[in-house]
Amino acid sequence: MKNKYSIFINSCDNTSDVARHFLMSFDKFIAVPKNIPIFFGTNNFLPQSNHLIKPIKSKKSNWREETIAQLEKIKINNPNITHTLFFLDDFIFSQKFLLRDFHNLFDDLMKNNIRYFRLTSIEESLFTKFFRLFTIKKYFIVNKNKLIQIRKSHPYYCSLQIAFWDIEYLITLLKSSHNIWQFERQQSETIHYCPSYDILSYKHIVEKGEWLFYAKNYCLKNINYFNPGNRNFSSNKIGKYHYYFKKLQFLFFGFLPLRLLKK
Repeated sequence: MKNKYSIFINSCDNTSDVARHFLMSFDKFIAVPKNIPIFFGTNNFLPQSNHLIKPIKSKKSNWREETIAQLEKIKINNPNITHTLFFLDDFIFSQKFLLRDFHNLFDDLMKNNIRYFRLTSIEESLFTKFFRLFTIKKYFIVNKNKLIQIRKSHPYYCSLQIAFWDIEYLITLLKSSHNIWQFERQQSETIHYCPSYDILSYKHIVEKGEWLFYAKNYCLKNINYFNPGNRNFSSNKIGKYHYYFKKLQFLFFGFLPLRLLKK
């Protein structure tokens, strides 16, 4: 194979406590062939894992600058690596994922110059899903897999859910944003794709620097470990109900309240 892909775990020293949970989950659920390099973005923290992980260090600054510096190092030191599976360090998995089962798919994504392929289906409201039944659907078949084109009006067109990225394209988008939230909300003329089903099963456990209310139980269930450290929990009992209310609201109205707030 002319092109080669890698795994990149996006992290830093400020989130090393969260990353320890991620790495335990990664070791338990994610099977990576030995010929696929795994890179871990860091400042000085050294990841402990059963996998062979190569730390990529950058100076402490901010998420955007550190991520660009780490990806640039991967690109310079590994010119044959053109794509990467991008993981944030606050994801906890709940099902086995055998990377070798998708090797041919990723190989064909590179051959077809697909620059972004999200590994989970896109979030949409029931209304949007119903509406799209009567619109022209754009599919792209790769290695017998149906790739669905993500609508360009989606508010999180550049979502940082786990995705297969063209590294050069990812760096370009990072340079045109200021922070992680703006990055996900930017638009692009490049076509983005997702599958019709979730290839990976996981949840993120931290939001705005605080543990989500379900983090402890979810971690104990899936990795039999949880250490809150000095982080606070973002939600009390009322916050828990608010979380599920937002889930229900999204089911019917999708991103409409978000668009109204922008106005």
